[in-house]
Amino acid sequence: NLRVHHAKVVKVWMAEHKNDIEVFYLPELNPDQYMNCDFKAGVHGRLSARTKGQLKAKGIAHLRKLQKLPGQVMKYFQVEPIRYAAYA
Repeated sequence: NLRVHHAKVVKVWMAEHKNDIEVFYLPELNPDQYMNCDFKAGVHGRLSARTKGQLKAKGIAHLRKLQKLPGQVMKYFQVEPIRYAAYA
């Protein structure tokens, strides 16, 4: 429902190419959203960062922790609606 999708030029283009387009609906949540949730929980958990530098350090520390836990990252793809992405 983005406004530009309803513009006249887009409607004309869609009418001309309607047989050339295949629409895929993505699930409500996808792997990057699970990662973002995990990242936010890791950064904002326990003690809050008080400065920009502390926030950056916590973010980097959490991402480095995830590098050592590939199983945790794999779990983002194991939720039923997005399991298809693990087999691409």
